[in-house]
Amino acid sequence: MKTLWKFTLYPKGRVDLAPLTADGMLYVLAGHSLWALNSRWGYYYYRQPLLGPWTRLRFPERRWVKRLVSTKGLLYFMLMDRFGRALPIVFDPEKQHAIEGDAGPLYRGIMYIFTQGVKVERCYLDGRFREGVTAHLHHEKTLLWTSADRLRRAIKYTEVIGDILQVNDTIVVCQNYFSRRRHMAAGYSITSFHHRTGAIVWNIESYTYSHRLHPFVVVGDAMFITGGGHKDGFFRKIDLVSGRTLINEHFDPIDSGVAHHEGVFFFGAGGEVIALAEDA
Repeated sequence: MKTLWKFTLYPKGRVDLAPLTADGMLYVLAGHSLWALNSRWGYYYYRQPLLGPWTRLRFPERRWVKRLVSTKGLLYFMLMDRFGRALPIVFDPEKQHAIEGDAGPLYRGIMYIFTQGVKVERCYLDGRFREGVTAHLHHEKTLLWTSADRLRRAIKYTEVIGDILQVNDTIVVCQNYFSRRRHMAAGYSITSFHHRTGAIVWNIESYTYSHRLHPFVVVGDAMFITGGGHKDGFFRKIDLVSGRTLINEHFDPIDSGVAHHEGVFFFGAGGEVIALAEDA
């Protein structure tokens, strides 16, 4: 991989969510503000605060934004305050401020895959804290397997990262593990399950304290994903058929997930926005 450009946030902060590309622009959420950059060269266009100074007190610096969507020329944000209350925002990039509008795109999304009569669904497996996938025979509604069948007992809380993926006869699931109240990271896994039996075809896992995965992108038959903790952060390219790691670049620390546009990958690391491209 080669670095095309880096943009340093000022004042220094961290990227809160995977960047988003739209109409040649790169939008980055950091420090309760929206940053607009040129996606090709990293030029800075503007920084727009999304919250007033008093409202910001309700939104912690970390985990304050849950989702970022772009459609029909508008940006949609789902913010979450420290009391668990959601605040949807519709933002017009041309006017550079929030507007009144339907926040529906924030709530729409596919949570399941149908394949060969089997429905694989993303859901909570037991209560509110263990998120995974279940596989049922569609017509009989018979449970075939769950992603928690082979999970270590010490893992109490799990979350699924990004979408569940279908690759030939397998289902690929990325998960983060937590040991207490979803705040203490306890590792991660990327697992390929056979869609009908739940047998593990390949598995990448780490139970290193503080390590976690961030949202990924898929290009062709490969997944590009960031992860790690305060140290040993990484950007990886993983073959979705074999599970083999094709590229492993180190960055400390990793702040966000990955975005992709026209062969370029964008993510946050160490208070910077980084643009990478594969070597020719």
